[in-house]
Amino acid sequence: MVEASDMEEPVPPSTTAAATGSASPLMMDLAASYKRLAEECESAALHARRAASRFIDNEPVEGAAHAFASQGHLHRAGDSIKRLATQHAEHHQKD
Repeated sequence: MVEASDMEEPVPPSTTAAATGSASPLMMDLAASYKRLAEECESAALHARRAASRFIDNEPVEGAAHAFASQGHLHRAGDSIKRLATQHAEHHQKD
């Protein structure tokens, strides 16, 4: 579980599209996909930091559990990147 105290300050979102209202539904969906991707990466980093702390505290079982959780989040993030890249390629093949 991600705790607020373990998270780094998020990057503020761009206000350009919101201010002009010019973002298409496609761009809004794309932005949401990348936000979810960022959340997966943040979760992976959190678990990696916790794994390091557990290993430093000589708690190998707990460290390994967090290391595997980190890998799982990275796997999901990789799947998301592949899906987004495939969608991008399919979109540009039509051009």
